[in-house]
Amino acid sequence: AITLLKKLSAKYPEDDLIAYNTAEILWRNEGRVEASAIYESLREKLPKHYMANLRLTDWYYEQGNYKEAKNVRKRFFP
Repeated sequence: AITLLKKLSAKYPEDDLIAYNTAEILWRNEGRVEASAIYESLREKLPKHYMANLRLTDWYYEQGNYKEAKNVRKRFFP
């Protein structure tokens, strides 16, 4: 699945649904570094993207970046 999604992402780089699905598959399969970059990109284009903000909150927390995790949580999950 990930190989296909990566090919689709390369072919359709502006498709947010493909980007989101690619990030989700990566997130669940030990590709969190790559997934977090995709979520960052999604959040830049779609600041209210629920799952991008949720995953980034988790990512920052896991990385020990508690301040940024708290900032995302406060902005998006008041």
